[in-house]
Amino acid sequence: MSAVLKYLKSNQVTYLVLDANQSNTLTEFDIAGERSETETEFYAYTDRDVWRPGEVSMSI
Repeated sequence: MSAVLKYLKSNQVTYLVLDANQSNTLTEFDIAGERSETETEFYAYTDRDVWRPGEVSMSI
């Protein structure tokens, strides 16, 4: 059984399927990385461009 998250804001609706069977596990990738005492860097991946509040989304 899957769970679905529904979010409604300003007449816009978003649905997100929450299903553990469809997760993208990272176990097959080398994710060891390096430790740093002074700085922490991270990378974020999205399948669409990053959207910031206040910007107009032109996606369909």
